Amino acid sequence: IKPPPSVSVSSPVGGENWIAGTVQSITWTQTSVANVKIDYSTNSGSAWSAVVASTPATVGTYSWVVPNTPAALALVRISDASNALVVSTSAATFTIAPPPSVTVMSPNGGEKLTGTGAANVHWVSKSISNVKIECSANAGTTWTTIVPSTPAPAGTYACTIPNMPTSQGLVRVSDAANTVTNDISNSFFTIVPPPPVVPTLVTPADGATDQPGTVSLSWNVSGGATSYRLQVSARFDFGT
Repeated sequence: IKPPPSVSVSSPVGGENWIAGTVQSITWTQTSVANVKIDYSTNSGSAWSAVVASTPATVGTYSWVVPNTPAALALVRISDASNALVVSTSAATFTIAPPPSVTVMSPNGGEKLTGTGAANVHWVSKSISNVKIECSANAGTTWTTIVPSTPAPAGTYACTIPNMPTSQGLVRVSDAANTVTNDISNSFFTIVPPPPVVPTLVTPADGATDQPGTVSLSWNVSGGATSYRLQVSARFDFGT
């Protein structure tokens, strides 16, 4: 005497977030069932698609390559392959998320940036927790890390532009956990050197009076300057 046939879904039971393209285990328990049929729904059970028409019930598990059908109301249904009335469905809906992807939005080509200046890197991403951001000054031959990991959902990162003048600048944004998933600026942008620092006068001091006819001028060196222009505005006071 056998107990009556029964089947019960063990996973997914609801609340899971399965990413399209990954392999997930559908599991179940059963009694007196030889083979099971597995279906899934993306609309809370309004319509169903087959995962497998028949697979041995006693195994209790099936490796499923999650399809690229993003959904917030997904369900799995397992039934006796020979008697569809013996059936079980996930207790609650789960999520099928799109496969990981990232797209650079800015700088995406044509921009003119200044070395050591401030800029924002913008991107859009799906199914990624953190991104890695890099910059290249030689059309992608080598890369310099701007930040090894920053939250992907933010979609923006404020950074200081590296002082590496180039007309072949690129930004690369990658999944920090799997850099194979990445995107690069569509075309080159330019990085120009920062402007020279303003020199500061040392002598004569600001506001100095009664200077001799021959004055020695001195100033602090201005980083990045190759030459200087000297200008003097003089006021003569002959008294009363």
